[in-house]
Amino acid sequence: MINCDKQRQAIEFMDKLVSDFSDSRKCFIVVSHLVDNTVDFLNTLSTKGRVAGLIAKPNSIDERAKIRALQSGINILDLKRTDFLINSTVSHKITPLIHEGEKLIIIDTGGYFAPSLKKLNQYPQIMGIVEDTENGLQKYEQKLSEYPDNKLPVFSVARSRAKDFEDYLIGRSIASATKQLLAENRVMLRNKKIGVIGFGEVGRGCAFYLKECLKLDVQIFDSNNNVKQLIEASGFKYSSKTNILESSDILICATGNKSLSDNDFPDIKKGCYIASCTSSEDEFNFSSIRLNQLPDNNNKIYPVQQVNFLNKGNAINFVYPNLCNEMLSPYIYLTFSSLLKCVSKLEKENNISSTKINTLTKQEEKELITDFLSTIKAENNNKNDLFIQQIRKSKIWGGL
Repeated sequence: MINCDKQRQAIEFMDKLVSDFSDSRKCFIVVSHLVDNTVDFLNTLSTKGRVAGLIAKPNSIDERAKIRALQSGINILDLKRTDFLINSTVSHKITPLIHEGEKLIIIDTGGYFAPSLKKLNQYPQIMGIVEDTENGLQKYEQKLSEYPDNKLPVFSVARSRAKDFEDYLIGRSIASATKQLLAENRVMLRNKKIGVIGFGEVGRGCAFYLKECLKLDVQIFDSNNNVKQLIEASGFKYSSKTNILESSDILICATGNKSLSDNDFPDIKKGCYIASCTSSEDEFNFSSIRLNQLPDNNNKIYPVQQVNFLNKGNAINFVYPNLCNEMLSPYIYLTFSSLLKCVSKLEKENNISSTKINTLTKQEEKELITDFLSTIKAENNNKNDLFIQQIRKSKIWGGL
């Protein structure tokens, strides 16, 4: 159950950050999952600017949150990721939303605007971009390398210590949702071989939940060989990619970066259930399979070539929005707070780089996290707070 007091305190913390924004006229276009906590974030933004539009990621729309957003006056834009491969989208669908005298700040999730970066440079009323996720960060890094004349600042919180909190809890929600969906389809995890691909914060969240909460043996593969020692030191079995594909009855892919391709398919154990931590187009690289084009079904399990994809290969936690909100709260608001801090830097600071990704400084991150934890009064008797203590003490995270 969500701790309403902590949620309220976290929202008040965001409100305080927004109060530091300049008084200049500004508007926001936000790409995000349309879930309840996103509406809180949008409402906070609207107190010091105009939310010109929300581009809702299609695989994570909670209908109740959508109703709440519409009741709050949020303009939900009918735009898809692929629309930004077309240059005219910016001129026909985005810039008309900017009122005279306003500056637009784009808050992106997943690099939707990255293909349009060169086009965005043509409009002086666009101030900059703040990106939330790792796969989005990588897309902007690629575009910046291709377009050295970029003049539009890009910020990211994807690799910040503040984001680690959310990512770790996302991993736990992915594992929990996988267990729940399989149980609803009479597939029990007990006595099954469980594999996790990726041992970043999301992958660690998955693995530790499976190990510590469900008491399951978990094998891990990560393409970064330097992580092998950390995997084994954390009490998990490191496995080669081939072995994990051939032996896993249940496989959770937690890289956000094309963990499986067509070449991997022959090695995947027949009957394996595969869950993803993000959208299918970001997690997988299948040219012969169009997972999102599969017809909907009620049980959310989609057989393809004797392998079963949960939720069409899209993030499994969004099948259960209430569970997702509960497991991420209140720390999702720390990520939102990081985005707000970047917005403040974007509009206030001079000499911001436009040739590389900008971030908060380590000191800014430390102060933000310390203030947030103090505001919500994090305690060791709360499950999420306990797991956050693990992150703070972990040698890879480095503490505060």
